[in-house]
Amino acid sequence: MGTRQRLLIAVALSALVHVLSIADIHWAWPWQDESPDEVLSKKPAEQLKRVSLALTPTKPISQWPVVYLIKPAPVVVEAPAPKPVVKPLPVVRAPMSAPPTPAPVISDALLDSIIAQAPAPEVIEPAPTFPVQVTAVQRASYYGLELKLVQQWFMEGFRYAIINDASKFGFTATLSSEGSVSPEGLQPEQYRLLLNNTLKQYATFDRDAGVVIHGKAGQSKRVDITPDFQDMASLPYHVAVSYSGDKEKRLMVTTGSSVYEIALNIVSEDQLKLPGGILTTVHLTGSRVRSNGERQVGYDIWLAPSLQNFPVKFRGPDSKGNILEMSVMTLSFDGKAIFGKNVEFDPVTPDDIALPADMLDDIVRDFDSTK
Repeated sequence: MGTRQRLLIAVALSALVHVLSIADIHWAWPWQDESPDEVLSKKPAEQLKRVSLALTPTKPISQWPVVYLIKPAPVVVEAPAPKPVVKPLPVVRAPMSAPPTPAPVISDALLDSIIAQAPAPEVIEPAPTFPVQVTAVQRASYYGLELKLVQQWFMEGFRYAIINDASKFGFTATLSSEGSVSPEGLQPEQYRLLLNNTLKQYATFDRDAGVVIHGKAGQSKRVDITPDFQDMASLPYHVAVSYSGDKEKRLMVTTGSSVYEIALNIVSEDQLKLPGGILTTVHLTGSRVRSNGERQVGYDIWLAPSLQNFPVKFRGPDSKGNILEMSVMTLSFDGKAIFGKNVEFDPVTPDDIALPADMLDDIVRDFDSTK
């Protein structure tokens, strides 16, 4: 093949890719086994049942032994006082009474009839318990990038930690949250977003002062805290362990540089085809109230009741309409694989094809902006 032919083929392939991207057509290379998610069926959803957290108090610290610096005084033991002499009281005999009336005898047939007519006791099933350790591999897409995201959840005593790691073409992102847990759900304390190991956004929840300090690196803002205040990493887990019934749930969320209110409602029960298989899910849809009062719709969360309400799929736009979507490929609870398939990770690529710094800044700006 001559140089001219190779050049013509390269130009044709480049033009084809350009046309497909402009036409917004979903396509994939032949070697990619990434079929899109699909809703197989819908029906009205029942009330979502609550999932509890396995709260275990930490062991108390043992007391130090008492050490005497001076010798204690000897203990003086007094002789016991003599016991007083008590004269016995005269015995008074009660008059003879009639013998007691024997109790009526109940036959076995009558007893069975009484038991059958009695109302059955109410059986209250305990709420299922959310796992203390979760590892989930999710297929994610955002800003035109297709990547695999590893999501981890840890809980010990009354503490939790969430770590999300993703990488593609030299681009790495780490989204983390840590804090405490209670019967009401998650209470974040520290939130961090790092891109290529550089801190881009943060939030510190100061519950004693009643404020959330948030912003970008080198900048900070303050906003009053609310009981249900969450960050981007803790939000899906808090919803999984705190949402119950069928009423609307409102809560505040921070991405680090911005703060907004989100309202969630149950809309349907969906049979959902995911990268890891088919699941029955409860579909929640939400809307985001921006700083100018405008309501932005299009937020969707799918919880799987058979998997302790784990959020197996999320989809939502940023302020410019770019869609962030995540769906579970494989899932393990407490070290045991319970859903999905084996996942092969892409090899690490050289730094010379990493995303340019200005593109990373555009991603952060679009993800954060509330104007």
